[in-house]
Amino acid sequence: MHTNRRDLLLAGACAASTALFGGVAARLRAEESNPPPETTTIRLAKNPSICIAPQYVVSDLLNAEGFADVVYVESDAGVEQTKAIAKGDIDFTLHFSGPLLLEIDRGATVTILAGVHVGCFELFAKEGIRSVADLKGRTVGQQGLGSSPHVFISAMATLVGLDPAKDIEWVTSAKVKPIELFAEGKI
Repeated sequence: MHTNRRDLLLAGACAASTALFGGVAARLRAEESNPPPETTTIRLAKNPSICIAPQYVVSDLLNAEGFADVVYVESDAGVEQTKAIAKGDIDFTLHFSGPLLLEIDRGATVTILAGVHVGCFELFAKEGIRSVADLKGRTVGQQGLGSSPHVFISAMATLVGLDPAKDIEWVTSAKVKPIELFAEGKI
């Protein structure tokens, strides 16, 4: 038997399309045979932080995967959210790694599934403070001790040789935001 290039290409194309359609059919059968998730409700954190905005647009995608109820649980963006994750009150969230790692170090059971937020904080300083090292002996405003910004600034201070617990006076206020205290020259 004599085979020319045209016959060889035709046979190759037939074999490739058979493999392609066979693979697609197998995937579709696998999708149809997948049982729904064991749980049909998923709880996600809800807080004023812009960093977790992608969580607010996933409802339709999660519904398509079998999660009938997507519930948003109010939380802060720091310590309380970390504790809610550890207690099982929140199933998933995008969260800054610092507070999570501190709670894991304290024995909390938290599972990190993927890369976590490493931080996108701004440090505002008055004239005369030109580096993190210049925070020694100064007052620094925070939303709360153990909050994401507090952990982040503490890590930066430690990196430049400061002891954040001794070298920085942390100011928190439930009534006035730290940026307002800064604008008033109180911190």
